[in-house]
This record gives sequence, structure tokens and C-alpha cells, in this order.
Amino acid sequence: MFKKLRRLMFALSGSAAALLIFHFLRQRGVKTSPLAAKEALINVDEVLPEDEPVVEEIAVAPEVSEEPEPAPEPVSTPASKPDDLKRIEGIGPKTSAVLNTAGITTFQALADHTAEEIKEILRAAKSRGVPTTWPEQAKLAAAEDWDGLDKLQDELKGGR
Repeated sequence: MFKKLRRLMFALSGSAAALLIFHFLRQRGVKTSPLAAKEALINVDEVLPEDEPVVEEIAVAPEVSEEPEPAPEPVSTPASKPDDLKRIEGIGPKTSAVLNTAGITTFQALADHTAEEIKEILRAAKSRGVPTTWPEQAKLAAAEDWDGLDKLQDELKGGR
């Protein structure tokens, strides 16, 4: 499998190969970034010996029928419904929009990120915010522990 991956990377342009490495690693649970994948691509020459020929493997596409199959009906789940991230102390309308654009639309999605990851998202969007307690608050909100969230937020407001 890795031999095919290396051969395919050589057939692709640098950016496309780096993107392939990034998605390949993420699917296997490896936390990485596109930049790290691009740096790994630089060292791929050392992995594949020079005397081994690079062969592009081409798969034959199956025949396509004239009639397209009907698309499955979208399933609406309560978890996919966006949450009001502004309920988190420190998140206002602009920050909520930045997070939504980054794909963080639910309390659970926010809770799944570290404060450092959120800070990077804000920094990349040239936005401000101190997300130190946002994942903790979001975890309480995702569990619908509103009393616990209110108590934590009262403690945060008391420290102002």
C-alpha cells in the first residue's frame, strides 16, 4: 500500500502530493497539518530508491449507466443542527462567525478542539479572543449541563 502511495505522490504535483499525504495520515488518526505533510514530501526522495522505476498506475473506470441513481434523502440529526456558540463566555457574533467558517458549528465540535487549536483558527482569521476556557464551557453546553455552565461562567465573570 505504501509503495503505491509513494508512486502516486511522484506522479502528482508537489501540492497535490502533500494534500494526499495530509489526508492519508488524517484518515489513519495521525494529527498533522498540511504544512507538515508538505515538509514530509521533501524527504520522500530518500524513501524510494533511485533505481526503482516510477510507474503511474491507471485504474479503468467502471461503465456508467445512462440513468443516474436517485440521491439518498438527507438525514437531519439533532447533532448536526448548529448551536448558538455565543452562549459561551467570550464568544460574540464575529468570533462565532469565524468558528462557523472553520467548521465549528456545535458545542461538541468546539469541545473537541484544544484552546491552542482554537487560538490558531482565530489567529488565521485575524480575529481576537481568549479561548482558554471555551472547550470546557462547550463540553458542559454539549452535555446540556446549563447549571454547571452558569456556575463556571459566574466564576469567570467574577474574575474580571
